[in-house]
Formats: sequence, structure tokens, C-alpha cells
Amino acid sequence: MDEDRLDVGKAVSYGWNSMKENVGFFVLVFLIFWVVEGVFYGIGGAFLKYPAITIVLYVIGWLLAIFIQMSVVNITLRLNKGGEPDFKDIYSAGPYFGKFILAAILYFLLVFAGLILCVIPGIYWGIKYHFFGYFVIEQNMDPLDALKRSGEITKGSMWNLLLLFIIFIGITFVGAILCGIGLLFSTPIVVMATVYAYRRLLETSPQVMTPAPGAPAAE
Repeated sequence: MDEDRLDVGKAVSYGWNSMKENVGFFVLVFLIFWVVEGVFYGIGGAFLKYPAITIVLYVIGWLLAIFIQMSVVNITLRLNKGGEPDFKDIYSAGPYFGKFILAAILYFLLVFAGLILCVIPGIYWGIKYHFFGYFVIEQNMDPLDALKRSGEITKGSMWNLLLLFIIFIGITFVGAILCGIGLLFSTPIVVMATVYAYRRLLETSPQVMTPAPGAPAAE
């Protein structure tokens, strides 16, 4: 059965073990991400009397959030391949930012449209196309191709992915209620379990593709 392609327990266990092995690196990286992102949104909120300034700062904060998402994908791909933690992975995927942000916008529009239609299509598409970023970074795919490929590898494994994402919500909730500090530990579990799921689905997909030469995560 296709659902056997992804073992949810193994994905979460992998995320837990990866977090423990690289806990110092993850804590520092996510502290940097959240502080920098929070600065822009915080300053933007302080200038609410000046809408133009607020809008500019919020747009910068949004672009930064997308860049952080891309960096997390790049970092987790390296660690999943057995690479050593490296702070250069925060920015080494920079050349893919244009493709990544376009893919992220298309992904958002798909999910948003699905939520408007009747919620369930939004959840379904959110899971189906969730792995677009890995294809942009690892295989240098164009946005539409990355979304399409994500849809291909998730086919037949939606129930296991839904269960995995529900578990992610629980893990994140536990991290949040621990004064928020727990998120520094719960978030790495989630992102590493996600890259495990991506790799497992890709390897068992009928159309396994070779990463594009020069992709930073393949170093």
C-alpha cells in the first residue's frame, strides 16, 4: 500500500534524534531567525501612525519570513544527507530566492483558495504541495514544476501525512505552552521530521529525480 511508504513514528523519532544531536546549532539558528524577524514586525507596529512606513517594514518582514523558510529547508536538507551543521546554510540558498518566493506565493494562493471553497480542499492542497521548497532548493525546479512534483510524491500517502501534520501541531503546542522557550526545541523536531518525510516519499516515488548540479544542500 502507498500509505506504507511513510512511517509516521519513524519520522517523528528522526526529528527528535536530529534535534538532540544538533540542539545547540538549532537553538542559536532559530533565535537568530526569530529575533531578526521580530525586529521588523515590532518596529512596523511602532509606526502604526505612519502607514507607509508600517507597510514597508511589514513587507520586509514577510520577505524575511520567506527567506527564513528557505534557509530552514536548506539546513535540513544538508543535515538529512549527513552533513555537519553550518551557519553558511542560512544564506547559501540565496540564488534560489526568486524561484522560492514565487512558489511560496502560488502555494499560499492554492491553500487560501481551498480554505475559501470549503476548508477541506485547503487542508488537502496544503499537505499535497507542502514539499515544493525542497524541489526548488535541491533540484533547482521552477515554481510550477516544484508544486507539481510535490503533488506526485505525496500521492497515496495523504492520510499518513495528515496524521504527521496533526502530530506537528501537538508538538508545536507543547513547545508554545512552555513559556515559548520550548519552541526552540519543538521546531527543530518538526522541520527534521518534515525533511525525513520528504526524503522517504521521494525515494519511494515512481519518478525519482536526480538533484540539480550545484544545489547548495547537496554539498
